Amino acid sequence: MESYKKHLAGSTKVAMIHVSYDEQEADALSWAKKEGFPWLTVLYSKLEAADLEKFAGDFVPEHLLLSPDGKVLASGKEECLKRIAALNDEQV
Repeated sequence: MESYKKHLAGSTKVAMIHVSYDEQEADALSWAKKEGFPWLTVLYSKLEAADLEKFAGDFVPEHLLLSPDGKVLASGKEECLKRIAALNDEQV
């Protein structure tokens, strides 16, 4: 949560999505609420419907930074956070 607050909160250039491996949506949303996640939660079973299945990995947690057109810009927590910081620092 600290990394989110430092690098993503309030950013207009990036957004975060949490993919949950819970079976029931209510369980996933309850856990996300308890943890204080302010971002979207998507069930793993609904990745195809969300057009995100091509990004699903084999381990948890996995961090990917995607462009709006679906290109992987960075992978791994540290690389994603570095890239997010650079994007937030860019002048528009």
